[in-house]
Amino acid sequence: LIQLLFGLEFFRSRKVLVEWGGYYRAVGFFNMPLTFAYVIGMPTLVALSYVVLGIGRTSWKNLWIPFVATLFGGVAVVVSLTRGAWLAMLVSAIMALIMVARKRVIAGGVLVMGLVFLILMQNPLVAVRVSSLGRFQSQTYMDRWALAQANWEMFKDHPLLGVGLHQNYRYVEKYYDKLGIDYTIMKGHAHNNIMQFLGGVGSLGVMAYIGFCFWFLWLSVRLYRHFGQDQLFYKSLALGIFLAQVFFHVGGLSECNFMDAEVKHMLIFWWSILVLIWYESGQLMTAKGRL
Repeated sequence: LIQLLFGLEFFRSRKVLVEWGGYYRAVGFFNMPLTFAYVIGMPTLVALSYVVLGIGRTSWKNLWIPFVATLFGGVAVVVSLTRGAWLAMLVSAIMALIMVARKRVIAGGVLVMGLVFLILMQNPLVAVRVSSLGRFQSQTYMDRWALAQANWEMFKDHPLLGVGLHQNYRYVEKYYDKLGIDYTIMKGHAHNNIMQFLGGVGSLGVMAYIGFCFWFLWLSVRLYRHFGQDQLFYKSLALGIFLAQVFFHVGGLSECNFMDAEVKHMLIFWWSILVLIWYESGQLMTAKGRL
């Protein structure tokens, strides 16, 4: 919040905050607001899952810490002014409602939209960022569309193995020439995980990536259903890791967050926790009461 309102930076050797209409995009302890949003969003959803499942099943003294963590984590995602992360958080929250309380989806959706409306009313900068989502002629969209086209052409020329992992950057200008795209357009990664892998490692690499990610999504849902209501910690952890993955993948439609080391490390951390729970749940099936 201090970064957003005042642009103050602590313990940095260089300036990284960017001004946006009198405000600044918060970056936390990172150098990029997108990195900050996607790193902080995943544990926020893990904390949210414990709160959602714990209401009515455990005392408030066990809920107040994850509740505060959810609140501040949500604020952190908002003040990063990262629209892709906002959308990913909204989709993840809807998934939580569907999995936990299907009958309350409509009421929960109305509540979420009401809160979003209040935020928009209080902060015109947030309103501007949201309204810009529909401006497909903006420079941001043009940059991303150009990169998507270039990576698609790389895939068409090298359909099986692509141009090489992390080599997309080297070929962007070549394909901009081929497509007649101006060099002033942004260069770099594809701003989409699937397009990045299509251009870099082709269809074989994309299938491996999707299969790997799908397995962890399936495992988290399986574990969520496996644990009973009396195993709140493990059940909420499985749900939270599932939502964290949904958040990551939805965000990956507008940002190549798998190529962001800090974000990827956070994802792999939750995957490792999921594997540990899987191992323990396997012991549970043969030796009841182990957990």
